Amino acid sequence: MFCLVTWTHSTTNQFLTIPPTMTANSDSESGSNVLCGECAQYTASCTTNCADDVHRATKRIRLLSYNIFLRPPAPKFTHNVVDDHKDRRLNSFINSYLNSYDILCLQEMFGSFSHRRRRLIQAANQLGFHWTVSNPRARNFLVDGGLLILSRLRIVSESHIIFRPGVMSDRLSAKGAIYAKLEPTPGVFIHLFVTHLQAVYADPASTHKCLRAQRFQYDELVNFIVSTVGSLRDSPVLLVGDFNCNSRLPHGAPTHATTERFKNLYQVLSRLGPFSDVLYDHYGYHPVTYGYATFNPNGSFTPAETALTDPADYHPSGEHINQSLDYIFLFPTNTRQAPTLTVSKARVGHLEYIPAPRSLPAPNLKYLSDHLAVEAILEVTTRAI
Repeated sequence: MFCLVTWTHSTTNQFLTIPPTMTANSDSESGSNVLCGECAQYTASCTTNCADDVHRATKRIRLLSYNIFLRPPAPKFTHNVVDDHKDRRLNSFINSYLNSYDILCLQEMFGSFSHRRRRLIQAANQLGFHWTVSNPRARNFLVDGGLLILSRLRIVSESHIIFRPGVMSDRLSAKGAIYAKLEPTPGVFIHLFVTHLQAVYADPASTHKCLRAQRFQYDELVNFIVSTVGSLRDSPVLLVGDFNCNSRLPHGAPTHATTERFKNLYQVLSRLGPFSDVLYDHYGYHPVTYGYATFNPNGSFTPAETALTDPADYHPSGEHINQSLDYIFLFPTNTRQAPTLTVSKARVGHLEYIPAPRSLPAPNLKYLSDHLAVEAILEVTTRAI
């Protein structure tokens, strides 16, 4: 079971402050789970003695991963809908949500043929996000990959990879991954990777081609991470983004079950060593991050968002609704004295569109994206024996 949550702007800029009666995808008490960097266990409390005789200093970090759906200008026949209100949505994001985080990991925040990414970076800089990483536009692609990291934390190094060309409309975009080595406190580091993989479209004729391109990208992503941080990690690794790999089975299946496609992704990522699927560990199932809809007693369904979501995904069969595509994966350190990165809270929910004062109405526009947002509170603990 799960229920829809809408996040609205909090004037106090508190993180995770929705009323307790409104829980994202059936939020539960398991949200206090943490991953211990010593024993690699993701449990409510670590039962090993790894914390004995250790003095700890903890820094809390508010992270957002979000497919913000701000695509480059394009002919109308390429749009999901007639008008996707890009400027309205960007204004609302800047004015109502931007200041609530320390790190933003955005997908589909394109810079090609548009001023919007520059405008967001400038607005973020005024709020203390002085470090940015984005993937560039590359030869043989029409537009950049749409990835952007905005950080209040110092970034000491960065890198990126552009995957081999995708298929369908993804062929136009230089999809890949970007990397930032964060320094939350002096001498303490987090390896952050953000990615956006090949989409799998509703047209059955294209499914095989899309999945084949996606599998190549799995390998490219893992190889990029290994070449960047090495096999002996002395700092934790976070991998976030829109993987376009649906882990949820259709309506009626057990909620805790997962798809074969996701099992394949999990197997490839396991080459990097033990890791946690933070959202699954938090909820006990894969929460909906795209195409949210509620089923009616007669078997039909009611979509939560219709202004931005591709109508093809609302096929009467319901096979493309309530997908889980967006993830936070946490890889612990491999060395005993390294800092520990834990997740004290995580959730998924829609970011509500909040119009500017005296702005013209935007009929049917309720949310800022066709995806739900993913956010987490990270805690970095350093130890000195």
